[in-house]
Amino acid sequence: MSQQNRPLVQLSSVVTSRRAVLQSALVVGGAAAIAPTLAACAPSGSGGGGKTTITIANVANPLTTTLEQYTKSVFEKANPDVSINFLTLPETELRQRVTRDVSTNAGEFDAVVIGPYEVAVWSKNGWLEPLEEMASADSSYDLDDLVPMTRSYLSADDKLYGAPIYGESACLMYRKDLTDSMGIVVPDAPTWTEVLALARQLNGQSIDGKTLTGTTMRGIAGEILTPLLPMVSTYGGRILAPDWAPTLLEEPTLTAIVDYVTLLQETGQPGVATAGYTEALASMSQGQSAMWIDSTVAGATLEDPSQSSVAGKLGYALAPHAETNFGGNFWSWALSILSSSKQKEATWRYISWATSLDYLKLVADDTGWNTVPPGTRKSLYEIPEYVAATPNADITLKSFDLGSAPESEIILKPTAPGRPVSYFDHPNWWDFNLQMTAPLTAAVADGSSAQAAAEAAQAAAESAMKQSGLWNG
Repeated sequence: MSQQNRPLVQLSSVVTSRRAVLQSALVVGGAAAIAPTLAACAPSGSGGGGKTTITIANVANPLTTTLEQYTKSVFEKANPDVSINFLTLPETELRQRVTRDVSTNAGEFDAVVIGPYEVAVWSKNGWLEPLEEMASADSSYDLDDLVPMTRSYLSADDKLYGAPIYGESACLMYRKDLTDSMGIVVPDAPTWTEVLALARQLNGQSIDGKTLTGTTMRGIAGEILTPLLPMVSTYGGRILAPDWAPTLLEEPTLTAIVDYVTLLQETGQPGVATAGYTEALASMSQGQSAMWIDSTVAGATLEDPSQSSVAGKLGYALAPHAETNFGGNFWSWALSILSSSKQKEATWRYISWATSLDYLKLVADDTGWNTVPPGTRKSLYEIPEYVAATPNADITLKSFDLGSAPESEIILKPTAPGRPVSYFDHPNWWDFNLQMTAPLTAAVADGSSAQAAAEAAQAAAESAMKQSGLWNG
């Protein structure tokens, strides 16, 4: 599924003259401070005046594309023997392109930006290089400083396979200036019943000269499941039974699906059926919507005045829940080295810098503590300036704690051991997801029956499971 015309890609690429001046200073001063760290990890074949080129597949969102900017202006100037080339794609396209590359051993990339799903599946296939040994040998990296939840999700068989760019859970973000003006108090831990009513109450309200939609959410096939699956789970439902039979028409799964599709139809932003994370972020940051349930990491952009018109106007609460105590999930975008790479040491040298506390401080010095990628290092949450500048820092940590649960190979329903995520750990997951959610997206687009869409999604899921060989029907 192609996702074109992503407005926040342009928004996140705005570089002010202040940033340019600061980055020039960082190249001279910051690079000197970082250089000893990097020298300790210098690759063994990088001498002789040659330049090592590293190719990275990156996901298009503000924090990862900002990393590209600092890579060129800071890292490469401090490391003239290394050149970093990025291929940056929207999330759905990235998965399709990189999966094709690694499964065919094409060797197009040295490193990829992936998440816990890919770590779980690709590590078993031998496609990823374990990072534990390199990270432990790198005295500057401080492996034990990684947030335990983030490290756990990026590990398999007690080995780290992804160095986190940021870690996220889910939360409710809302226009506090609007709710305050209406005398509405949003609970710190709202239920879905409360949130559904609030979305309809806020829909069509005006503030700052704009009439707002009640919500901005993901509606595009594939990504729609990121908020929907945790909603199903906290309702007490499941998408698949233990024998891999699709269960979308079971209660309370059906109720959760109908509630979500109807919510988007009634209160979603224009074009919600083609919206992924980036489009939803654009709607919220441009002051077009009153409420959004999505990643805690969005706060780094929403509270950045250079990228957001609603900075300082928002409130944050835990992701809405129902039968369980927490209705969110967990994700992390991380840099991983492909086993096929011929430049693993040089690639780790870059990854060590890009996911270090020094990098977080570089961003803070340049654009402020509120723009720093969250959820990766414990020490970040011990910096008073960061906590003071980040309105959702406390919500993020609480979400991590509430999201902790015993590990499981497959997450089937909230009453079973498992971690709250928006995927299942099997190789056919993404294709299954796209086929299953396409009818839901169609219903969001044309306003047709949510019940009928769920029935069509059930039929598509059954067909996909049979094609995968995991379920015989």
